[in-house]
Amino acid sequence: MTEQTKLDRLDEYLATNELESVWFATPPMFAWLTGGSNLIAREGAAGVAAAGYDGGEITVVTANIEGQRLLDEEIDADIRLLEYPWHESGVEEAVTEVASKPAAADFACSDFDRIEQLELTQPLTEAEVERYRALGRETAAAVEAVAKDAAPSNTERELAAQLHQALQRRSIESPWSSSAARTASSATGTSPRLTRTWAATRS
Repeated sequence: MTEQTKLDRLDEYLATNELESVWFATPPMFAWLTGGSNLIAREGAAGVAAAGYDGGEITVVTANIEGQRLLDEEIDADIRLLEYPWHESGVEEAVTEVASKPAAADFACSDFDRIEQLELTQPLTEAEVERYRALGRETAAAVEAVAKDAAPSNTERELAAQLHQALQRRSIESPWSSSAARTASSATGTSPRLTRTWAATRS
């Protein structure tokens, strides 16, 4: 369930800017409002769903091939879900059609104002501060576990993969990909080693 502090900020934002609704489709802001993810591919600014607030309820707009999955895996049952035929429209067009106007959005939407995100997200709420602290503790534990078992013979790619797996076991999403390791390898002509980093962690 969305924190009341966030809804209060949204109510103030609507009133101050004389808006009827605000809409979020960028993954960070969708997660800020709903607590879930609208991300499938990492390319592009917007995800596969948009979340809106009109002062009364939160609405999620998405294609009909994504709606049930979002309900099952990402968003609360008390959020209103509107679906559009996946082959007929996109999330931007669907939001433009259903949104109460005047409206603002954090993604390109015809005739919508642009949302000033910092006015909504700062300062962090008490719940967010605690989640960041918990995330820091879990991330540190994952890094320490990988570093403890690292050896001079490990490549950067191997350690990056181990860290990625350690984070996933703790339900922490990380943006690791092998492309960075491949870039480092091609730049040097050798497999990168982390001997100095490993030695520092073992001392």
